Amino acid sequence: MLISLGQEPTTEELENMMGKMASPLTFSAYLTGMSHNLSQLSSKKELLAAFEAFQDEEAAENNSGVIGLDELRDSLAEYGMDHQDIEQSLAAFTRSSGFSGEHFMYRDFVNLLRGEDN
Repeated sequence: MLISLGQEPTTEELENMMGKMASPLTFSAYLTGMSHNLSQLSSKKELLAAFEAFQDEEAAENNSGVIGLDELRDSLAEYGMDHQDIEQSLAAFTRSSGFSGEHFMYRDFVNLLRGEDN
């Protein structure tokens, strides 16, 4: 997760982080343990604005919180992410919309990272 956020922790830093997390490690414990790293991200408003740049006119008018995946995938690849990392990063927030193709539910993604009300 840290690498996908542009951070490159050392083995020692990872061991230190994992040592501070609750055991057994649940998803909520993991997110809590990672929260100090997430605080280094852009604000919720900035993240939403960045994803909204990928919206087509109809999605912007509907305020749907989804964007098409093709352009987002291309942009992530352009910035150096490999195909496997892109697919793994987007998978949980991707849905198929019939004839209109795959979409990334960016609002849900941002809410997970920054919280519903932040």
